Amino acid sequence: MSFTKKKLKIPYSEPSFHYSPSPYYSSTHYDWQKKVRAFVEKEMMPFIDKWEEKQDFPSDLHDKAYKAGIYGAMYPAEYGGTPPKDFDPFHDLIMVDELSRTGCGGVLW
Repeated sequence: MSFTKKKLKIPYSEPSFHYSPSPYYSSTHYDWQKKVRAFVEKEMMPFIDKWEEKQDFPSDLHDKAYKAGIYGAMYPAEYGGTPPKDFDPFHDLIMVDELSRTGCGGVLW
């Protein structure tokens, strides 16, 4: 498992699996969280305020997310999905949690 206990700058500012191991999470969950967070930090956070003002986000965001392997992640690969290895519902929870860090509901639904 790739769990690394870390001290948070702001207590309880991250989901509990960041600072205490979860019996439900394997290394694929931690890897998935890092992958989704990296995408959100690079491709979304710098632009989110502008998108909120326009009340829209660029259509190429879908392509970027698909190429990064996070768009359609909840669908089987045989149908064009990009699920993480050993996909289970906890991967979906991790994705929603990371996307919600933007504070923009429009990217969630």
